[in-house]
Parts: sequence; C-alpha cells; structure tokens
Amino acid sequence: MKRVIIFLPIFLVSVALAYPTEITLGFGWRISNSGLVLGENSFPLTVNRIEQYESEGELWRFSEIQHYLKDDINVFLRRFYIVLGIDFRLYERLSLGFELNVGYVNRKYRESIRHIAEVVDEHIIYDETSEIEVMPTRIIPVNFFLVPKYKFNRIRGWLSPYFGIGGGIGATVFIDGLDDSLKESDVENLREETVVYSGTFLSVVGVDIFFSKKVAVFIELKYMKPLRKGKNFREQTIIGIGFRFI
Repeated sequence: MKRVIIFLPIFLVSVALAYPTEITLGFGWRISNSGLVLGENSFPLTVNRIEQYESEGELWRFSEIQHYLKDDINVFLRRFYIVLGIDFRLYERLSLGFELNVGYVNRKYRESIRHIAEVVDEHIIYDETSEIEVMPTRIIPVNFFLVPKYKFNRIRGWLSPYFGIGGGIGATVFIDGLDDSLKESDVENLREETVVYSGTFLSVVGVDIFFSKKVAVFIELKYMKPLRKGKNFREQTIIGIGFRFI
C-alpha cells in the first residue's frame, strides 16, 4: 500500500509532462459525518450483560454496564481529505481523470465500566465503576478513482461546467495500539495494522471558474457508493474545492 501511494503521484506527474493535461490540487469535505471506510461506531455506546446464578439458597445477579465515550473524535479530520488529480484530454470536451485523495483520523475514546453484584429482590452488596484510557486508532483513508468527464465550453470565457461518472478503489488503513506518548518499541506487541478496501462507484458534477487562461477555481459535488457492504463501507456525499491548472 505504501509503495502504491508513493508511486502513483510520481507516475501521474511524469505522464502529465508529456501530454496535454489539467492538474488538480484541492480538498474534499464529507457532508455526512461518516466516511467511506472509517469503521466508526455511534457514541456513546452502552452494552448490558446480566449473569444470574443461585448460591446457598439465594439468587445472585451480577451485571456489567459499559459506556464508550469519545474523548477526541477529530470531527474536522473525519470529514476532510486532500486531493491530487490529473485530467488527460482525450477528444474535444472529453477527458479522462485520475484522482488520489488521502485523509487522516486519530480516533480516541475512554471506556467506563460499572460492576454491580446483588442478591435478587434484596440489596446491592457490590457496586464499583472504573474508567480506563483506550489506545487510539489511527485511520488513514486512501481512495483512487478513474473518472471520464465531459466539460462544456466556457461560458463568457470564465465559467466551465462539467460532469463525470467513474469508479475506483476505496481503502483504509487502521493502525491500533500506538500512542504518541509511547515509543513504538514499548507497545510493539500491541500494534496491529488492518487494511480494508472496496470497489467504489463515483459520480461528480462541478464547475471551473477561471480567473486567468491557465488557472481556475473548481467547486464540485461528488457521490461515492462502495460495492461492498458492512460497517466499514458507507455511501457518502462530498463537496470539493480547489485549484485547477491547465
């Protein structure tokens, strides 16, 4: 995955020097508060477990209640990612676009556990609440798309609408068990990396606003739908903005 992330920008920039292209630099902002493959749960999350048994003629019950509370959910970073794109001109108003976008989230939460032991229908003999800090999970979404686009002629020389339909790969790297306050060697046995990915459908509509012959500001709306299902794969709508260089 790391080699792919490094190789793709170098390859695309090299090709761009040899063919008529448009280079895109910008960022995206997820309208919904869930990412394509962030694997987020809703918080707070409560889990109840009750165990009941009989001892010395009395009925005992032990219950455990867990509350997962987010300490730092990085609301801004959950929605934000940077974009690098290159559009190759194919024929007249048709172009073929390559887009690489990358995000970063450092997800943290606390775990509060309450233990209760009681004799049923009588009294509580044990009630204790403990709280622990859970190691953060670093989340790095990486998406790569291939999108054919149709760009209309400029209106009054400065406004150029466009639309496109394509697809690609949506992936996310989850890194568990590494805290900023600890050295990697101290928690190496707890560190775990997981990669999830899915084929993804993408549609986009937008407009280029030119303030010179070679430079424009673009504003676009995207809809992304993963082909796989599950908690790690969600539909999302995105607003994008940035610069396009021709």
